[in-house]
Amino acid sequence: MKKIIVLLGIPGSGKGTQAKLIAENYKYTHISTGNLFRAILADENSDPEIVKAVERIKEGKMVEDEVVYKLAFGEIEKKMEESDGVVLDGAVRNLKQAEVYNKFFKDNNWQNDIMAIEIELTDEIAIERLLKRHEGRTDDNKEVILKRMADQGNSKIRPIVDYYKKLGILKVVDGSKDIEIVTKEINEIL
Repeated sequence: MKKIIVLLGIPGSGKGTQAKLIAENYKYTHISTGNLFRAILADENSDPEIVKAVERIKEGKMVEDEVVYKLAFGEIEKKMEESDGVVLDGAVRNLKQAEVYNKFFKDNNWQNDIMAIEIELTDEIAIERLLKRHEGRTDDNKEVILKRMADQGNSKIRPIVDYYKKLGILKVVDGSKDIEIVTKEINEIL
């Protein structure tokens, strides 16, 4: 099994749910950039510059790439030493990030340890799911959800999916199915 699982999917596709299940089932560490960002906002000792950069998520905006790399790469390096592997949830948000992550993996000699899995879902179903979700998150109101879909919907992740397809490391599951079926399909892939 690959040591680095990159989960791709639009908001509401079930990336977070599946990442947690993979982490539990395979003793991997779940790394969610969204959770990293929320933890920074909740920690009063966080670097004010990083807090300012991360606060963009409250408006449904993307955090600058350099901030993402700084936070995610450090966390990946740490967790790769502490666990059997990592599952990245929402870590790669654009083609440039995919390329920079790939360089980071190569620099750490992990280029043969990567698998990307897309949890495919239509924007319409995702919006419906997100509107029903009640986690008390500041990024779950209709206006912000529509902004997130414009920034992170299928049209935006397609170049990332194509990139991983060209690398020969992409697998795809149908995210519109029940959670249990999606989990079973992912486990079969892994």
